[in-house]
Amino acid sequence: MNANRPASWQPVLAALSIWFVHFIACWAVSEFWPHRWWNHVMAWVFTVLALAAVGALHWRLEREDAHGDLARWKRQFARGASALAAVAIVFTVWPAVVLRP
Repeated sequence: MNANRPASWQPVLAALSIWFVHFIACWAVSEFWPHRWWNHVMAWVFTVLALAAVGALHWRLEREDAHGDLARWKRQFARGASALAAVAIVFTVWPAVVLRP
């Protein structure tokens, strides 16, 4: 992170946006084409992509250097948001695991 630039809320919004896009994609596939076997496959594809995106965001947060108390707090908050987004993504795909097509 650039020392002249204040810490941004972008990583927090990015983590929650990844979950939101994953949720909407899974919902859209199951809503527009109900009771198809490939709904489960698409849910898993969306999940792998979303978890990879959250993992990349978390990796970037781990490599980032924060200067100052507020910047460190925002980075810690963003790491928590990325963990929360990962759990939400897994819970979103859980019906595809449990329910039969």
